[in-house]
Amino acid sequence: MKFFWTILLLIILGSGVLIFKNRTPEEKKEPIQIHLRSKDGDFRLSDQAFSITLVYFGFLSCPDICPSTLNSLSAILKDLNEEKLSKIRVLFIDVDPERDDISRLHDYVTYFHPSILALTGTEKELLEIAGKFYATFQKVPLDSEMGYTMDHSTGIYILDGENIWRETIPHGVSKEIFMSYLNKYF
Repeated sequence: MKFFWTILLLIILGSGVLIFKNRTPEEKKEPIQIHLRSKDGDFRLSDQAFSITLVYFGFLSCPDICPSTLNSLSAILKDLNEEKLSKIRVLFIDVDPERDDISRLHDYVTYFHPSILALTGTEKELLEIAGKFYATFQKVPLDSEMGYTMDHSTGIYILDGENIWRETIPHGVSKEIFMSYLNKYF
């Protein structure tokens, strides 16, 4: 009986690995197209020229994950020399367009670092872009004045200079591990 459960566990784990493998960026060899709005108007990723683009999905009233991620990004960006900083673009893509205003989003993200760009769009546009990264977000009702919060993916997605999604940095990694991801693309 123990042998049966061991084999069953291996089959389940193996299936999980195959499913996860199918959701990695290796299949995504075409450039990611992002066309949203910033404080300054239309933004098209294809019009940008950076060696690395980091994409993060978040929202203005996020209580903990977004601020801690932006804090980590800020620390990384502050440690980069001018040459490396000029080669990297960080996009904060809003997942709560119903409540978040682009001017307030801009003020919020630039508080952490002036080079972080806040972007927003319609819910349909945001869902389409999130889907390109297998990222998710959804409203979660709250019994409070806020009425709801947003559940969202917490990874940071790395695009290379051709805007091809290469890797995802998991939430909460150390500064050293974060830099090891970035150094592959500088």
